[in-house]
Parts: sequence; structure tokens; C-alpha cells
Amino acid sequence: MTTTTTTTTRAEWIAAIATAVFVGLVHLLSLPAQALTDDDDFYAPAAIRYADWLSELFTSPRTALSVTGIDAGFGLNHEHPPFAKLVVGVVERMARVFDGLPLLDGTIERVRLGTVCFVVVLAFVLVRWLYRPLGGVVAVGSVLVLLSLPRFFLHSEVPTLDVPVAVMILLVTAAFERARGDTRAGFVVGVLFGLAAATKLNAPFAVVPLIVLTVLERWRGFGLVDVDGVRDLASLRLPPIPASLWWMAVVGPVVFVAVWPWLWPDVLPRIGAYVAFHLRHYPIYLFFDGEIFDKPFAPGIASVVLGFGSVPVVVVVAAAIGAVQALRSLARITVGATADGRTSSSRDRILALCLMQGALSLGVVAVSDVPRYGGEKLFMPLFPFLAVLAAVGAKQVVDIVVGWLPSRRPLAGPDLLAGRDAPPLSDGPDVLAGRDAQPSPPPPPSPVPGEGGAYGSAALWRRVIVGIVFAALLAPGVVGIFKTWGGYGLSYYGELVGGLRGAVARGYERTYYDLADLALAQTLDVVAAGKRVHAEPNHKEYVRTWRWLRKDGVIRRDGFVIESRFEAADIVVLMHERRWKTYPALRTRLRGSKVLAEKRVDGVPLWTVYER
Repeated sequence: MTTTTTTTTRAEWIAAIATAVFVGLVHLLSLPAQALTDDDDFYAPAAIRYADWLSELFTSPRTALSVTGIDAGFGLNHEHPPFAKLVVGVVERMARVFDGLPLLDGTIERVRLGTVCFVVVLAFVLVRWLYRPLGGVVAVGSVLVLLSLPRFFLHSEVPTLDVPVAVMILLVTAAFERARGDTRAGFVVGVLFGLAAATKLNAPFAVVPLIVLTVLERWRGFGLVDVDGVRDLASLRLPPIPASLWWMAVVGPVVFVAVWPWLWPDVLPRIGAYVAFHLRHYPIYLFFDGEIFDKPFAPGIASVVLGFGSVPVVVVVAAAIGAVQALRSLARITVGATADGRTSSSRDRILALCLMQGALSLGVVAVSDVPRYGGEKLFMPLFPFLAVLAAVGAKQVVDIVVGWLPSRRPLAGPDLLAGRDAPPLSDGPDVLAGRDAQPSPPPPPSPVPGEGGAYGSAALWRRVIVGIVFAALLAPGVVGIFKTWGGYGLSYYGELVGGLRGAVARGYERTYYDLADLALAQTLDVVAAGKRVHAEPNHKEYVRTWRWLRKDGVIRRDGFVIESRFEAADIVVLMHERRWKTYPALRTRLRGSKVLAEKRVDGVPLWTVYER
């Protein structure tokens, strides 16, 4: 037993490290091809300034900790919490030692590296969290599914807050599930929750599924105690509350304030200003069903359609199969509840939490009165949990197909793919049937190595089936990444809406974020050398993003001239973002002008360069 556990632990660590390294290398190699978003110029300078303040804290603490020093260090982009920006800034500062290397030869690549670090941590934790309860196939498969989503891939390489908060919410969820009744582990959950809240505003909502799971596991502990024949509210009995929730309530706010120096001079008023800013968030345009929405905001169904429509349909189907299993897990947890909540299996808790966290991250945007914009941007935490459910669903398909093999005897043996004994599909008491599950017969003795036989044949077929099923799950997304390579990942749509062409025909955004891709900038370097260039319909964003590309030497400093007026421009770049009300008139105005260059994906134009 000890040998088996040691082998499993070793396999678990190897799988987690190897998967994290693979994810990091993929993103590192693709960073130079990524586009700039209009948010880069907000978050990147703030990240660098925050890191400079940390440096000043060690060299001149009195100056850094003064009100003037704090406001100078953290005043930029203070409407958003600092944790992700601090990480991005520190990583950028550390990566300066690699300045001159092809992959990190520029400030913009180095600030992107901080977001990649979050994704690498996500890959490692996801494998470690899922490996034993769900098996190695699901653990590694869920990371690969997430890596294959074109839109999540792009967000993983830009220095914004959306992927970092998705990572932090998953870390809090995994730590909470693993902590159970452990007080010390609960303290770690509290710290992680504080860091998550210090990443982005939507992180605190992650506590809701944790509370729901706690209630479902322990609802039998609620009741009225008979005191001298009287039962009233004063005699209400409550089940024990997990230490993690106490630590989240106590330590979380302390960590939140501790890592955000901007709050220190006047904590409560500045927290109030932070919350008020987001409650009165200015409207941002969304093009949906052929209509431009600002305020009133787009309908809630837009989030559902653009969310699930932005991933391959095979992932949606697999996640739906996984969601059915998660619902069964919720039912088992509820029916088998005890006063202390210790009977539910880790597998059931994980599936239930993935379902609830994913539904919550999408549901908060869909049903609340908040601005809806940017397709999937606002509910990025959905996708890690969706990837887990999709991997679980794919594994279920594997189990079904393997069950059709002529000989089922070998399936009770060791699960070589997971590196451990395979658990039964329904472990523990069969609470849905209201009885204990019948114990499984002991597995037959393992065959002598080298003799082959039925076991070897079944194990080989199982590997083949796993390969086929997961290849089918990953292939559409990987193809989509290559189709949208060069910074066009936000133009990817799945088969649910007919791909990019179908999305445009339905009146959805073909792109957003005012993406400034390198191909466009380098094209202008050639066709617009020495000429005046104006970008429409949102020129001001390209003034900022092209400045970064000039600073890093991606485009020539003596190349084209950025012209703020349409009428004075020699070259006009039309970005096909239909959320801008001026877009139709601009397209009509430029009709008949000479087209110097154009970028199309699946025949759909994303930008066009016109000569005036």
C-alpha cells in the first residue's frame, strides 16, 4: 500500500510539473506574435510603477510609505486592485536580465510574462488538485482543454486582470476543497481569498459556491433542540462551520488591505470609492444581434450566447456530459449529508464546485444589472471550470466505449493511465438508491509481465480510445488557434454559432478590444512609410498601442506618422468593429478607395488598409 501511494505521489508530481512546463513553453514561444489590447496601456504602466514603488520601499521606506509616495506609486489605475499588477510588474522587472533575448526583447513581452506565470501556476495546481480524485487523464486533459481555447489563449498572454482573477478563484476553490476541517490549511484559504479579492472585483463572489457546498454537506446539522419541551429560534442548532470560511472572513479582508497600499492613507473612504466606481461603471458598447448596446445594457442572454459560442462545440458537449455527472454529485452530497459534512467524497465535491463556480461566474454577468461587453471577457473564471467538466465528460465517453470491449475483466485492474488503482464509477454508499453499494469483487491477479494476454490488449485499447477521444476534444480549438494566429483569437467562434462567418451573419462582434496586431503595424511600416496614417473608428487607442510597438522597435521610429484627423490622412485603417456607431458611414465613405492590405479570417475582414 505504501509503495502504491509513493508511486502515485511521484506520478502526480511529475504530471503536474511536466504539464506546467509545457504550458509555460507554449505561451513563451507564442508571446511575440500576440496583439496588443487597448487595456495594455492601462495595466502595463501601472504594473511597472507598482514594482518601482516596491523597490523604493526597500531603498527609501520613509518616502515610499508617505501619503505622497503611496499616491505616486499606486495612483495609476487605482480603480482596480493591485495584486495581479504587482505580480506582472515584479516579473517584468526580474525578466529585464533577459533583455536582448529574442522572446523577451521588449517591455511588452516582459509584462505579458506575468500573466503567463499565473497560467503556469493554474496548470500545476489543476493537475495536483484533480489527479487523485479524478485520475491523471482528467487532470492533464483539463489543462490541455483550457490551453486549446483560442480566446482564453489570447487572454492568457495580455497583461490584464481577467485571467489572473480566473486563476485566483480556482486556487481558492481547490484550496477550500482540500482543506476540509484542517485549521492550518483553512488559514491558507483565507490568504488566497484575500489575494483573489485584491485581483479583481468579481473574486469575492467565489465564496457563494463554497457556502452552498457547506450547507449541502451539513444541512442535517441544522435543527431545533428540545429545551424543557420548548423549541424556538433560541434553541436553533447549527452544524460546525469549516475553518476555511472563518479564515476567509477574518484574514481575507486583512490581506486585501495589506497588499493594496493605495488604501492605507484613508482605508474606508477609498474602499468606498473603489466600490462606487464599479457600481457606476461607464457603459461600454456591445454589438449583439445586430444592435449596439451601451445603456440600457445588452440582454443577459448575450453573455450565455457569446460565452458558449466562443468555444468549440465538442467542448460544450463534453462539458454538458461532465455537468450531468456534477449534478449527480450534488445529489449524492445532499442526500448523504451529515451534521459534520465528512461523508462526501473528494470527487463529488470537486465536480459540484466546478459546476457551481462556472455557473456563478457566467450567471453574475448574465442576470445582474452590470455592463455587458467584450464577449467572454467579464466571466473568464468560467473557462477553467468548464475545461474540467469537459475533461470529465470526455473521460466518461472513454469509459463507455471501453465498456463495449469484448473482455471487461482487465478493467478492474490497475489504471495505468492514471498511475493508480481506478476508483469505481460510484464510490461510497449509493445514496441515490438509498442503500450501500455492493462491494466490487477483488481484481484478478496481474498477468506476468511480458505475457501479454487479455489485460495487455485491453490496456492498449484503452490508451488508443483515450487518445482518440481527447484528440477530438482538443483538435477544433487547436485548429482555431492557428487560424487566428497573430493576435486574432478574439475573432474565434465555435460551431454553435456557425463559426466566425455565422457570428457575423447573426450580428455578433467579429472582434473587440481595439486589437493592434503586429502584422498590421509591420504592414503600415511598408505601405505607409513616411505617410500620415489614421485609424478608425477608435483612433485614440492606436495612438497608445502603436507607441508601445515603436518603443520596443517592432515598427520603425521614423516610419509612418500617426495622424489624428481623417481628412488629413494619406492612409486610413478601418478596423471592422461594428460596435462603433460611426462604422457604417466610414465603410461607405471608404468604398472605392484603393485597398493596400487586408486581414481576413474565414473570409471575414478584420482590418483593411485604404489609400486616400
